Amino acid sequence: MFRMVGLTTEPLVVAVPKNVAQRELNERASALILSLSEELFALVPHMQPDWSKAYYRFCCAADGNSSAASCKGGASKAVDPAANPEFFCSMDEKADTLIKLFGKTQGVLLLIIGADASYKVDFDWDDLGRWPIAADGTISGLPQVH
Repeated sequence: MFRMVGLTTEPLVVAVPKNVAQRELNERASALILSLSEELFALVPHMQPDWSKAYYRFCCAADGNSSAASCKGGASKAVDPAANPEFFCSMDEKADTLIKLFGKTQGVLLLIIGADASYKVDFDWDDLGRWPIAADGTISGLPQVH
């Protein structure tokens, strides 16, 4: 159902413990990314039937994790965490697992999905303020999606 647009625009260096095969790591990461995409894809049409793109941002930092989501149709709309606690709990757990799977202790993940079932994931391991989602659902500094 989903087609991969790309995982990242920059080379990704993955630290793999000797006891974990690269193939297994890739399979686990792919499964988590697909699960994140499917969960966001299931939520968004109920919020905004005319949506074209949806975004989920997760930040893993030393002082705690944070996340936000929004969708864009005629206008941008933020996903309300108070109205969707199960969604955020599930998504945050998967995103945290994905970041740690890459051997990282901090980073930002941005998932972008399209109504056409395309998806893209970008990571930034250094700039924890990258791709903020505002309360009105708008996002700054979006990467280009081809």
